[in-house]
Amino acid sequence: MSAIVWFSGSSSSDATALARRARERLLSRGRVPVVLDGEGLRPLLVLGDGESDGEGRGVAASSALAGMLARQGHVVLVAAGPPPPAHPGRLRAEGVAFIEVRIGAGVEARDGQPSGEERAGESLPGETTAGPGVGAQGDALEHAMVSARGADDDGALDAVFARLATPERRPMETVYVALRVAPTPEVLRAQQAFCERFGLVPREELHLTLAYLGEVEPESLGALTTALLRVARERPLLTALSLEGGGAAVRSAMDGAPLELTVEALRRTDVRKVAWWAVRSSEALDALHREVSRAVRACGHAVESGFWPHVTLGSNAPTWAEARFDVHGVPKRGAFGDCPAVVTVDRLHITDTVTHPESLVLLARPSMP
Repeated sequence: MSAIVWFSGSSSSDATALARRARERLLSRGRVPVVLDGEGLRPLLVLGDGESDGEGRGVAASSALAGMLARQGHVVLVAAGPPPPAHPGRLRAEGVAFIEVRIGAGVEARDGQPSGEERAGESLPGETTAGPGVGAQGDALEHAMVSARGADDDGALDAVFARLATPERRPMETVYVALRVAPTPEVLRAQQAFCERFGLVPREELHLTLAYLGEVEPESLGALTTALLRVARERPLLTALSLEGGGAAVRSAMDGAPLELTVEALRRTDVRKVAWWAVRSSEALDALHREVSRAVRACGHAVESGFWPHVTLGSNAPTWAEARFDVHGVPKRGAFGDCPAVVTVDRLHITDTVTHPESLVLLARPSMP
């Protein structure tokens, strides 16, 4: 979670001390926050004549740096004067949580509320705080505010951490089921020749996707592996089923000849440099796709509709997510000579983005956004 906790009040030393205590508590919970001290930043910011222009520049610098760091996913603890009026609302619109902690005598007594209780839409007497639309529009403050008596106020820190606490996201894995293409010398030579000036897909990751599941709870992979092992055992052409990432391999009881795939065309894009082999549909391949899809659905997972058999060879897109299948014609005569050419697969396997880059998942369908 990215967030900014802004400590300010009548005593800058109290604000700094409370921010440092918050840092120690975050460290004990396995988070590494960034602390920005306005007092420490101020001497570093000077005007043309070498003179600092006081607290305003320290607050402005803290605001700018805190926003930059929070947008990169950090929890930032700022000890400075009150935040610029537009700062909390602007960050909140970008999905960054903002919590303001006001420190000073009389804070808790102004409305009879105990120190540390968080409030929204309120400000201290004589001070102006603002969220989206405050000021000209007069709307209520939209970011959270916590009061603190001083640097030793544990109640204030408890309120801050209650605000930061979010339900932990259950670990998920982006999973797809694929046929692993045997990286024979012929296949690797053809890949190298066809992907000149391209970044190559590693030989161990050459595959043809049968089913893309998206995010899956790791606990459900056991049942999925069992179901797919049953598919593999019923087809002698599949020699093994492996669960990549977890390091476990489940061997099929039946060994047989590998499945042959027919490459019917070589394809490249010109704009986002992606290269792949278009694989000809066949009765055996289509039947295997149907069986795998049926097994996956029986385990409670959805499968993308449509089947576009291909083997991605490489890409020079800035990121794989930016690759586009804007196909331009490429002669069928290429690295494999006259198409069709035959490649083989030797395993049915499940893989995830822990060991195989997400790029391969994103390239599994031509309808990729």
